[in-house]
Amino acid sequence: MTPPMAIVLADRNNTARRSDILPRVTARFGECGQPVFLFQSPRQAASERINRRLEQVLPGIARSTGQALSWPGRLAWCVVKTVLACASPQRWDFLVAALLPPWRVAARELARFIEALPHERVVIITHSAGGVAATRIAAHPKVQGIASFGYPFRHPERQREAYRTRHLRGVTKPMVVIQGQRDIYGGDPAQFGPLLGPACAIVSIDSDHDYHGLEDAEFARTWQAIAQVQQAACEKAVR
Repeated sequence: MTPPMAIVLADRNNTARRSDILPRVTARFGECGQPVFLFQSPRQAASERINRRLEQVLPGIARSTGQALSWPGRLAWCVVKTVLACASPQRWDFLVAALLPPWRVAARELARFIEALPHERVVIITHSAGGVAATRIAAHPKVQGIASFGYPFRHPERQREAYRTRHLRGVTKPMVVIQGQRDIYGGDPAQFGPLLGPACAIVSIDSDHDYHGLEDAEFARTWQAIAQVQQAACEKAVR
C-alpha cells in the first residue's frame, strides 16, 4: 500500500535565530496523524559532525567558539576541516557544494531528500531560504504543493538577486506565501505579489521574519492557509 501524502519541512539557513513556527506546524500535523519529515541533507549532518569533532580535538581553532582567529588559526581550521570532509562518505557532496551556488545546492539536496521518501506525494512547508529551494523544485512529480513562511524576496543588505524570484511565476502547483508585514525580506504584497505565479495565494500577517510567538489568531490564519494548500494538493492528485 502506498504511504499517504507526507509533509516535508525545509527550514531557513540561520537556525540560530529563535523561531517556533515550524515546530508549531509540526505539532498541529501530529495531532492530525500526518507524517512529517524535517529536511536535512547528509552533507549538512556531516558538516555538523565535523564541527563537533573539531571542537573536541582542536577547541582553540574551532569556529564555534566565536573567537576571532589569526590567519594561521583560520588556515589551520580550513585545512583540518577539508581533510575531514574528504574522508567523509559525503565527500562528493562537499565538492559539489564548493562548486555550485548555495541556492542550487539546497534545491538539489532537497530534491534528493524527497526522492528518497517512500511517499509518492509531498507538500513542502518552508521558512525563509527553504522557500527558494522548494520553489525551484516545484516541478518535481512528487511535489504537490508549497507553503512558504517569509519567502526571501530580497536581502535587506544587498541588491536584488534574480535567483530569488525569476522562477516564481513558473510555479503552477498550489502554493501560499505567508508573509509578515514587518518582514525585512519582503513585507509588502503590492511589491512582491506580481513576482508570484497565478496559483499562489498570499496571506499577510502581523510578524517579522522570525514568525516566532504568533498570536493564536494569526497562527490560526496561517494554519488555514496551509490546510487549503494541502486540500488543493489532494484534489489535484486524485484528478
